[in-house]
Amino acid sequence: MDIDSARPEMGETEFLESLTASLSNTDRRSILRVLQQRTESVPLPVERLATELVARDRDVPGDAVTDEQANRRRTMLYHCHLPKLHQAAVIDWDREGERVSLADSQRVREALSTLLPEPESRRSSPDRKWGSS
Repeated sequence: MDIDSARPEMGETEFLESLTASLSNTDRRSILRVLQQRTESVPLPVERLATELVARDRDVPGDAVTDEQANRRRTMLYHCHLPKLHQAAVIDWDREGERVSLADSQRVREALSTLLPEPESRRSSPDRKWGSS
């Protein structure tokens, strides 16, 4: 994973503050939900993450997402959301390999299961942004 931008070690309080700040944004909550729901242990390509996020927002299958929609979301991921989540020690991000995964940490998984419960249905989720992207 990305080793070029070392993150300082965080104490529990600092980690929770950083995580809470990350969860204050609906796009970052959606990113974390996608990563949290994955059953595969291999990191997710950023391009696929972008497509999944657009598909969730629009409530369509991934193959209905246009390249333009996915590229716009991918740009936002690279320039805004992934750097913040990586700095908060919530995700591992391989910039060169263009892959992302939840940080391999028990405290990340426990905190997310408490702070980011699964919505009853994706359609009723407050994170839904109809018509976005």
